[in-house]
Amino acid sequence: VVPKLMRFLSTSLASGSAIDEDAARGIATYLCRLVLRYGTVRRAMEALAQGRRQHPDVSLDRARGWSEILSNSGGSIDPILRRHQWLRIQLSKWLTEQGATGEKELADFEAWMDGPLPGSDDEHEFPVLAEAASPERAVEASEGPSPAGGRAAHADPLGGSELPGGVTGSGADTDDTRLVLAMLAASKRPGAVFGERVLGEDESSALGRLRASDGAFGRAIACVVDREFAPARACLETLEAEAARASLATLRAEFLAARDSYDEATPLFRTALSLASGDEETAACMANLGIALLRSQRGSASDRAREARELLAGAVRLLPEGTRARGIAMMQRGLAEMAAPAPDRGEAIRTAISCLESAAKALDEADASLRGETLYWLGCAWMELPAGNRRENIERALARFNDALACVRRSETPGRWASVHVEMGIAWERMPSGNRAEALENAIGCFTAALGVRRRERDATGWARIQNNLGNLWVQFPAGNQRQNIERAIAHQQAALEVWSEEDRRLEWATTQSNLGNAWALLPAEGEERERNLRRSIACYKSALEVRTRATHPLEWATTQNNLGSALLHLPTGGRGANVKEAIVC
Repeated sequence: VVPKLMRFLSTSLASGSAIDEDAARGIATYLCRLVLRYGTVRRAMEALAQGRRQHPDVSLDRARGWSEILSNSGGSIDPILRRHQWLRIQLSKWLTEQGATGEKELADFEAWMDGPLPGSDDEHEFPVLAEAASPERAVEASEGPSPAGGRAAHADPLGGSELPGGVTGSGADTDDTRLVLAMLAASKRPGAVFGERVLGEDESSALGRLRASDGAFGRAIACVVDREFAPARACLETLEAEAARASLATLRAEFLAARDSYDEATPLFRTALSLASGDEETAACMANLGIALLRSQRGSASDRAREARELLAGAVRLLPEGTRARGIAMMQRGLAEMAAPAPDRGEAIRTAISCLESAAKALDEADASLRGETLYWLGCAWMELPAGNRRENIERALARFNDALACVRRSETPGRWASVHVEMGIAWERMPSGNRAEALENAIGCFTAALGVRRRERDATGWARIQNNLGNLWVQFPAGNQRQNIERAIAHQQAALEVWSEEDRRLEWATTQSNLGNAWALLPAEGEERERNLRRSIACYKSALEVRTRATHPLEWATTQNNLGSALLHLPTGGRGANVKEAIVC
C-alpha cells in the first residue's frame, strides 16, 4: 500500500489540474528521496511547504495544505479539509477508487507496522541505514569542513574568465550578464504582471549568447529568464556558494523570485544590495529588494511597504534625470505607492500618479512597450484615486488606456493589449453617472475583445476572470430582454466556475458561486421553474459560505447570508414556516 499512498500524495502535490505520467513519476521519486532524508513524510512536506526544498512541478500551496494536515491531530482534519477544498476532492476520489481493496491493504499495513521486528537490534533492515552507519562514512564525517568553509568549491570544468560574483565563465558573458540581470530588475512589478515580458533587440541577443555559454553562471541566468527551473538549479549547484558578490546573490534570488518564492528571495536581494557597487547596480539592487518586500508575506505588511517605498524612492534619486533607467525606476516607485496600505491610500495614489506621469515623459516613443505599460498603470491609478470627482477620474483613466493602446499592438503583444481592454471594461463598469446602458455596453465590448485574446488553454485564470466580469455585467444590463441577459450571465459564470474548481482557487470559486446565486435568483420565471431557480440560488450561496466564513471574510460572509435569507424568503413552497425561520437566522 505504501507505493499507492506515495503516488497519491505525489499526484495531489502537482501544480495545475492535469499532470502527465513522467511528471508524476518525477514528483514521486523526489518525494521518496525527501522522506529518506527527513525521516517522516510530515517533515518532508514541511520542508516543501516552507520553501527549504523545491521542485518545479510541486505546488507550494498544496505542500502547505498537506503540511497543515500532517501537523495536526485527527480531530482537526475535517475543518482543515474544508479549508483545502482541492484536497478533499482528490482524497474522496482516491478513496472511492480504492474501494474495499484499499481498506484491506491499509488494515494489513497497520498490522504489519505493529507486528514483530525481524532480526536483532544490531542489524539494519534497509541498505541506506547500513551505509549511513558504515565505518567509511564515519571517517568521512570526522574529517571536518573543507578549506572553502564547509563545502568543497566547484570549479567550472569548461574554464573561462572571472565574471561578477567570482563565478567562472566565458569572458564574453560579462556584459551580457550585466544586461540581462538589469533587464530582470527592470521587469519586476509589485503586483500583477502586465501581459508578456518584452525584450529589446540587445537583450534578446544577450540572452541567446548566454543560452549557448560555456559558463554555468550565464546558462543559469538564461534558464531563470526562460523559467526552466531544473537546469537552472543544476547550474546554480555548480557555482561556488562562497562567491559573495552582488551578481551571484542576485542570481540566486532571481531563481527564487521566478518561482514566486519571495519570502526566501528577500534576504538574498538584501545581501546583493549590501555588496553592490556603483549607482546603477545599487539602484537595481534597491529596486529588486523593494519589490521583493512588497511581494513577500513575512513580517508586518505596513513595515514592508514603508521600507519598499523608501528603497524605490532611493533608487530614483541615484539615477540621472531624463534617462530610461530613471523612467523605469519612477514607474516601479509609482507601482509601490499604489500597493501602499489603506491608511495612506489617498496620498499614496496621488504620489503614484505623479511618479507614473514623470515616467511616461522619460520613456519616449522609441520605447513604446514600456511607455504603453506606464500609461496602463497610470490609468489604473486614476481609477483607484479615492478623492476628487469620480466621473472625471474615470474619464482620465479611460484617456490613459486609449493612449496605452496607441503603444500596444494586438499583433505584437496580445497579452498586454488584452490587459488594457480588461481595465477599460472595469472603468466603464465603474462609470458613476451618465447613460448606464451605454457604459455597460462599452464595458461588455471591452471584455469581449479581451476574451478574443485570452484563451482558456493558454491563460485559464485570466480567461475565467473575464468570464466572471461578463457575467456580472449581463446581470446589471438594463436594455434588451432581461431573461436572455441573465441566461448569458449564468453561462459566463458557470464557465468561470469550471476553471476555479480545476485550478483550486477557492476565493474566486466562492465569489463566482455567490454571483451565480444572484443570477439564478434574478432569472425571470414562474411556478415550478421559479422554485427550481431559487433552490439553485440557495445551493450556490451555501457553497460560497463554505469558503466565506465569518472569521476569515466577514463582509462577504454577511452579504452572502443576506442574499441567502432573501432567496429563502421567496421560496413559494416546501415548508414555508421553516424557510422563513431560516431566512430570519440568515
